[in-house]
Amino acid sequence: MNPQTLGRYEIRHELGRGGMAIVYLGYDPQIEREVAIKVLPRQFSFDPQFEARFQREVRAIAKLEHGAIVPVYDFGEVDDQPFIVMRYMSGGSLAARLRGGHLELPEAARILARIAPALDRAHAQAIIHRDLKPGNILFDREGEAYLSDFGIAMRHVTDPIPRIRQLNPRLPKQVDGLSSGRWRSPPEIDTRARQNWLER
Repeated sequence: MNPQTLGRYEIRHELGRGGMAIVYLGYDPQIEREVAIKVLPRQFSFDPQFEARFQREVRAIAKLEHGAIVPVYDFGEVDDQPFIVMRYMSGGSLAARLRGGHLELPEAARILARIAPALDRAHAQAIIHRDLKPGNILFDREGEAYLSDFGIAMRHVTDPIPRIRQLNPRLPKQVDGLSSGRWRSPPEIDTRARQNWLER
């Protein structure tokens, strides 16, 4: 891989990075449009677990096909480095907006009204996002909100175990290893809670 290209895509600059991937602003010369390219870092590229998460994200988004979920354009591998090509969200993230101050109630309601049906679609397909947070809600140039990053999504299996989080106030300190940041979504905490409970 040339440092300035990834397959047919041109790499322009880094947009951000998390615990499992780096996202670049790219350009597709064939279609003449900007794209976001999510790359699995080389230190993880030979780890089957991380590569499986990459593939799971692509499959989850392709299965959902919802207007409020960031669409995937392409998926491939160059020189043993997997990558996902997605629509570029030029409006930034909800996390960036919140750094500038709180949202007015009508704006918050508008964002929730758009994102909630996307979550409903995912749940109807038995897919749990597990990393719902402001950094994973992105905006296009018109200011429309989109749900992104299904990298740690999972297929939900119904079970009778109660919401252990309510029974163990120390649980947030015990849950680790899945979220891409310090903040953890309730479905993710509940999933790890059930796992911890079963292992006792």
